Amino acid sequence: MTQAGVDLLLFAEEVREALIAKKPVVAIESASIVHNIDRPGNYELALELDAQVRAKGAIPAMIAVLDGNVYIGMHPDQMRTLTINPEVMRVGARDLAIAVTFGKSAATTAEATKELAKAAGITSVATFELGEDDSQSVRIEKIKAEIDKATDLAGRSTNS
Repeated sequence: MTQAGVDLLLFAEEVREALIAKKPVVAIESASIVHNIDRPGNYELALELDAQVRAKGAIPAMIAVLDGNVYIGMHPDQMRTLTINPEVMRVGARDLAIAVTFGKSAATTAEATKELAKAAGITSVATFELGEDDSQSVRIEKIKAEIDKATDLAGRSTNS
């Protein structure tokens, strides 16, 4: 994804290296974690998901916008910034330009995450369908189950 010759996607180094080496990478939707899980538990969950993906041999790539920059993969400090800030926007694919143009921070919805993952060359994407009436514990279990599915898919797609 480029605009006037400028790379708009900032890759975490380990994500870039894994993609080059054709190792499994899992893109992770950030909006459900940031906006559907209470603080500070959402940061703790982000770290758990990171570890869960790594435990299965893949590289996690949480996708979000920080200060107008689109990140494909985030370090723990970036995840903390994203999860603790109540001003973080929730953006779909159509709204990404607003966050980027105005230097805002934003968590990406399933749609935006899929679009950015595709642009980044990541085929395995973990997105989450959470019900409004789901308790926090049910939401967390659903998120962890989807992470497992996406990680398993990432391992199969790079090993076939």
